[in-house]
Amino acid sequence: MIEVYPYMITISTVTPTSPHHCINHIDFLYPKLVLEYYPDYPKISQTSYLETAHEDDRLCESIHQGKKILFNQQEQEMGISHPNLEKGIFYFHQFYKNYFPE
Repeated sequence: MIEVYPYMITISTVTPTSPHHCINHIDFLYPKLVLEYYPDYPKISQTSYLETAHEDDRLCESIHQGKKILFNQQEQEMGISHPNLEKGIFYFHQFYKNYFPE
């Protein structure tokens, strides 16, 4: 996944290590001028990013637990997002479709 922020780009590579675990390797990229003029910016931005990543990790674990329960009950629910925890995704896609019609 590539994420672009002001003065920072992150590249996250998720590698599955088992059916229930993975490793997320994150690279942080900064323009040279940012590093020269704002040496504290990487630490501040990475702390903020990792706080959000921790929230995402808890969300993924919750969704995985729910999917595991459904699997054990021989039920299946398809979709790209969790209906209660990620309600904003629907509205984002609706906005995007209206703003950038095909």
